[in-house]
Amino acid sequence: MMSKFSCKEIVEACPDTKEDWEARAKIANCGYDEKIRYHCLPDSLGRKWEKCMDKTLIDKGNCPMLTTDDYIDWKPCTKILETSCPNSSFVSNEVYKYPLCFDVNTPAINQTSTDNLVQSFDGLSPGLIIGILVPVLLIIAAAFLFLVIIIQRKRESGEQMKQIH
Repeated sequence: MMSKFSCKEIVEACPDTKEDWEARAKIANCGYDEKIRYHCLPDSLGRKWEKCMDKTLIDKGNCPMLTTDDYIDWKPCTKILETSCPNSSFVSNEVYKYPLCFDVNTPAINQTSTDNLVQSFDGLSPGLIIGILVPVLLIIAAAFLFLVIIIQRKRESGEQMKQIH
C-alpha cells in the first residue's frame, strides 16, 4: 500500500473505476477543502500524474490534461470511438468515467520511440501537411521536367550531328 504522496507524482496508470479512484483519493489525503480534490491526469507527453488540486468543470467532448505549469487544461476528445468521449460536462476529478481521456490507460514508461513518433504526428493539421507536401511534389515535378528537357535536347543535338555527316 502506498503512503500519502507529496504535491505531485507520476504513476503508471490512472484509476479507471470509481472504487479505485476513491481508494487512491483516500491515500492522497488531499485535505478537507471542498474544492481541492485528488486528480490523476495525463500531460502532453502521455505521462500520468497524481496531484491534489482545484476541481474544475470540463466541457462535453473534452478531456482534462495537466499542463507543465500544473494547471488543468483540456483538449478535444478525438478518438475513433467518439461514443466513449465525454457526452456531457463533468467535474475534472471524475475523469475516471472516461478512460479514453487517459490516452489508452497504459504505462507511459513502456512506450517505444516509435509510439512517441506516431503520437507527435497526431497533432499535425491537414493544412500543415498540405503546406509541406505540395512544395515537395512541385520540386519533384520540376526536377523531372528538367531531366526530360535535357534528354530531349541531347537527342535533338545527336540527330543534327548525324544529318551534318
